[in-house]
Amino acid sequence: MTTNNNDVLDICMDTEDDEGYVQILSLPDTAAASTAPMTRDVMCLCADKDRLWGQPEVTVAFLDEFPNDIVEEDVKQMIEAIAHEWTDGTRIRFRFIADPAVADIRISNKPGGSYSRVGNAARLARAGAETMNLDLPRDASARKIQRKAGHEFGHALGFIHEQSSAAYPFRFDEQKTLAHYAAMGYAEGWVRNNILKRIKAQYADASPYDCLSIMHYPIPKEIHDGAEDVHARAQLSVVDKLWVKAVYGEVSPVASVTDEANRAARRVRLMIKQRSAPQRKQHWEID
Repeated sequence: MTTNNNDVLDICMDTEDDEGYVQILSLPDTAAASTAPMTRDVMCLCADKDRLWGQPEVTVAFLDEFPNDIVEEDVKQMIEAIAHEWTDGTRIRFRFIADPAVADIRISNKPGGSYSRVGNAARLARAGAETMNLDLPRDASARKIQRKAGHEFGHALGFIHEQSSAAYPFRFDEQKTLAHYAAMGYAEGWVRNNILKRIKAQYADASPYDCLSIMHYPIPKEIHDGAEDVHARAQLSVVDKLWVKAVYGEVSPVASVTDEANRAARRVRLMIKQRSAPQRKQHWEID
């Protein structure tokens, strides 16, 4: 399906207040083509059909350094390894290069929250400007690095937030949802666009709902009619790995990836339904 420019949101902001969200379409690297009024907000594993890469190789370069006092590994090497997890066994690959001037994806490390242009919307960025920002402080843990890099590279491949997918099976209590995120400093506009909005199925190819997806925000059970909390994940889920193969193609497929993803998602839902989670204080910050 082909949609016009007004139907596509080019950037997913993952940690920001309402001021940052309002400014999303006027960031310095946002092209004029993406500033038109939008009739649909693509914030959501669920793939925006218009934002998938049509080429087999996507180049990536770093704009900044990533100093860290906690992890022993080189953070850039960690980020690169996480990116390759997404494309392992698929017909698309990330190639990391030294020159940002000729890279499709350019990664910065500025304060102000993590964000990424969605898929090939990276081409709309001003020449040399970042298309992804990770905002990793010096005390970022390995888990935080994995979570942020894994989530943003999902966006970079054209995937949007799991809770915004048409396949999301639960209903939010609007007032409780607004109050929950307001207490953490997220304003109403951000919540409506990142949590409450749903993407119609004709605009995106969605996997079966996957509560373990790295593209899912943490959601407490008190604000929706699901029986369990949904926690932020730092690793790609089984369905994440299967669905990226279904979307971009699999190297030497041996079975139907879509059918396998459906079976995996059913197993996940059954596991969540049957388990009895221990009661403990949860960390609901989106990071």
